Amino acid sequence: MTTDYNFLSDKEPSDEQLHLLMKAVLEDVKVRSDAAQKKFAELQKKQIKEAKERFNNRQFINEFK
Repeated sequence: MTTDYNFLSDKEPSDEQLHLLMKAVLEDVKVRSDAAQKKFAELQKKQIKEAKERFNNRQFINEFK
């Protein structure tokens, strides 16, 4: 039995085909979610570091006023 399915066909997928499609989608979503979470965490760290540097620079400038 073939597990390939074409969404453009008029035929409904078999239960096995539907199960395999949903499993593939779930795996893809997990991979994309992990990548997005890592990217978001890196962005947060970068922005926190930049905010701390800006704060420290302002504190330094204010000391000499």
